[in-house]
Amino acid sequence: MDLTIPKPAEIASGESFAILFDHYDQEDERRRESLLSLGNGVLHCRASAPEEPAGSCHYPGLYRAGCYARLTGRVESEDVSTDSLANLPSWLSLAVRFDGESETLSFDRVEILRYRQRLDFREAVLTRDVEFRDAQGRRTLFREERFLSMAAPHLGALRTRLTPLDWSGTVEIRSGIDAAVSNALAVEEGGYRPEALAETHLEAAPNASGLLARTRTLGTDVAIAVAARTRLSVEGRPSIEAGAASIAQVWRLPLEAGETLTVEKVGAVRTARDHAIGEPAEAALADLDRAETYEALRDEHGRVVDQLWTRCRIEAENENLARALGLHAFHLLQTASPHAPASDAGLPSRGWQEAYHGQIFWDETLSLPFLSLHLPEVVRSALLYRHRRLDAARARARSFGLDGALYPWRSGTSGEEETPEFQENPRTGAWKRDETHRQFHVSAAIAHNVWQYFLATRDVDFMAGYGAEMMIEVARMWASLAKPHPDRPGRLTIRGVVGPNEFHTRRPGATEPGLSDNTYTNVMAAWTLLRAGAVLERLPTCYRRAVEARLALRADEPERWADVAGRLHLPLDADGLFLPHDDFDALEPFDLPAYEREHPGERIDWSLEAEGGSAEAAQVLKQAEFAMLAYLLDPAELRALLARLGAPSDRDTIRRTIETDLARTSHDSSLSDLVYAGALARLSPEHGWTIFRDAVHPDEKSGHSGTEKGVHLGAMAATLDIVQRIHLGIRPSEDALLVDPAPPPQIGRLGLHLLFRSQSVRVELADGVIRISADPANHETVPLRLLGASHSLAPGAEVTAELTSDADPADPEA
Repeated sequence: MDLTIPKPAEIASGESFAILFDHYDQEDERRRESLLSLGNGVLHCRASAPEEPAGSCHYPGLYRAGCYARLTGRVESEDVSTDSLANLPSWLSLAVRFDGESETLSFDRVEILRYRQRLDFREAVLTRDVEFRDAQGRRTLFREERFLSMAAPHLGALRTRLTPLDWSGTVEIRSGIDAAVSNALAVEEGGYRPEALAETHLEAAPNASGLLARTRTLGTDVAIAVAARTRLSVEGRPSIEAGAASIAQVWRLPLEAGETLTVEKVGAVRTARDHAIGEPAEAALADLDRAETYEALRDEHGRVVDQLWTRCRIEAENENLARALGLHAFHLLQTASPHAPASDAGLPSRGWQEAYHGQIFWDETLSLPFLSLHLPEVVRSALLYRHRRLDAARARARSFGLDGALYPWRSGTSGEEETPEFQENPRTGAWKRDETHRQFHVSAAIAHNVWQYFLATRDVDFMAGYGAEMMIEVARMWASLAKPHPDRPGRLTIRGVVGPNEFHTRRPGATEPGLSDNTYTNVMAAWTLLRAGAVLERLPTCYRRAVEARLALRADEPERWADVAGRLHLPLDADGLFLPHDDFDALEPFDLPAYEREHPGERIDWSLEAEGGSAEAAQVLKQAEFAMLAYLLDPAELRALLARLGAPSDRDTIRRTIETDLARTSHDSSLSDLVYAGALARLSPEHGWTIFRDAVHPDEKSGHSGTEKGVHLGAMAATLDIVQRIHLGIRPSEDALLVDPAPPPQIGRLGLHLLFRSQSVRVELADGVIRISADPANHETVPLRLLGASHSLAPGAEVTAELTSDADPADPEA
């Protein structure tokens, strides 16, 4: 069996830290625009061709983190609305027209002689080199380079070079701002209208140094300014041409054969939500006035990117694994860079693009554990986004008759529930009410994220001021949701919820939405109840008393939570394995392999509905459910939790449950394969590795579902998390940094730097030896538990250990 990491077949051979396309493909252009997109934690830009307007093959997209518009529509005679990340006027617009041509340059209409498009992860720079022959037989060399600045997060830059190879003539350059944009990608399903911006005003800058677009988001009324400055390598005065949805500076210049014309463009984006500014338009123009040359901006950008890689890169000996990890870390940093805290924004599941409207939901729980040990300030910011919306979560809990706080499944500007009211089946065109907003388990994921951040940082001020409040309010919600089980004396039940498996949102024939005793939900509810009761004990007395007073916490509440945590019902099948939810075994058996052979590439629930059936009635899962518990929780922690609930807690039952679920999972979620890979990495290492190796390229396959709207950031983060937390075995605990690797034999050498409670640590694994070293500049000793042995790692010290068996030190039964 070949267990090496594969390389995507359609991507040309290139360096380990780059994606290289050596041919142009109209049909694949939108996916590439997303896959090669650039960001800096504040701005995000698709890799759309500046010379192309929006159309069937091209889609310009410029976004500002957390800047949503309110899209509206009408479905099934009901008014609907949702927050959607607004597509902003594009400052990259740059069209070229050659003498004798009636139309501007488009690579859709010329003969391409040589093509090379390259995204460099290390430098966060996108380049495009094209040699082409136009309709008149003239050969021209086109070279483009762009980046969004990691040094100045409101700026981006574009440089285009044109060289006529065998001709001389006049070239027209049109450098402008294109406001003919919309959220058309986001609304391809959902019944919403695509308009995201109010009336846009376009003008030449007052000092004639550039162009300016002023606009506002619909519904959320955020003032936005986009400005652009263009400089050419030859002298010339531009004219201004303005239309209803665009404005451009236009140059007409003579160009000799072999002469290169360089066009350098800098764009600035400001919004009313930026810090330390007045009017956004004035701020954007001031940014352009201060901006240096393209080369100077690129050098500053490169220095910051290099620092980020030092902090966040996972080194891997395997070339294809290193390349996959590099791409995934690159996209995570484009979304969650150190500039992210400048925005009141969470971490979107598909990056700052239009997939899922750029909204925030539980995928962050796959990203934040990795980031907590590299960029803790980014994680703190994402958690503060949740705390600022705690009052909205409290109001949502009250709307369900519950105490505490119930976070929405999908969140945008205000913290209200943003899950679309309806979902369309594209196979039938029929609308179905979307009940996935009952995935209350997102609240437990938020509590888990808070606790993991605290373990990694020991940020007592955060926990006392924000984190403990969120965890306690979520615990109150679970305690009020749990009710006496009608058929099992002494046990409690949680009803009316939906688990991670979105194929099942209610029992077949039920009049009310929701399921009873979803196993994943109940276990994570128990985890939250127990952890919330313990978190106050971790705070100094003065902080603890302040939290208790602020929340009017009764003395008996933690004891009540602990009681609930031990009495929640977990359904089992006839073999003693965990069921996804109560009565799952009463559903119709389903031959998933046979159905997939007959319906290749089709989503199961849509196909069944088109045939008059329903996934609700079948024993089929959309994605990992119980496996998510084995993924998120340490082995010993999960078994202790199951034992407390009076459920089977042995390693074999956990493994067999996961493998049983795996056989009935369609993986219609990009997260699913990787969750199973992580869950099985210690329980069934070879099986876990096989799944992992086949899932490390979630967006790098032509025709991949949904990639054209945004990369699968949660899946990308999961690969980093699995390598760091499971293969290298690095995770924070209450008393130490734990390192207990579970490396597959095929993985080769691994290494990384991390930050544990403000101390820098280096971890390397090679040839069966794990090496942990502390930076000499550290100011404190690092408490370390390596393969079960405790160490105090002083500044500059190093500890090594040999991996002598496959046993898991964190798992006494291994």
